[in-house]
Amino acid sequence: MSATSKNPHNDSDKPKLIRDTFSMPDSDYQLISEILERSPAMAARSTKSEIVRAGLKVLYNMDDEDLSQVLTQVRRLKTGRPAKRRAKSNAR
Repeated sequence: MSATSKNPHNDSDKPKLIRDTFSMPDSDYQLISEILERSPAMAARSTKSEIVRAGLKVLYNMDDEDLSQVLTQVRRLKTGRPAKRRAKSNAR
């Protein structure tokens, strides 16, 4: 790698931020809360975003066999937004 090439996984450069939305079961969301409660004891207060990004780095660094094993433990969710309720019309 040349000195001028950039590592896409390097946090030293100011990254372009991407906003995204995703869903997760309440039990997984609770795990984030539990990790947040533990983080002050580790000399740093983290955000939910930092917890998710740290988890991605751990997954990225796993070998393929371990990654496959972890991913099979994650329950597949129905994707998409809930259907919008139709407003009741009073016209008859």
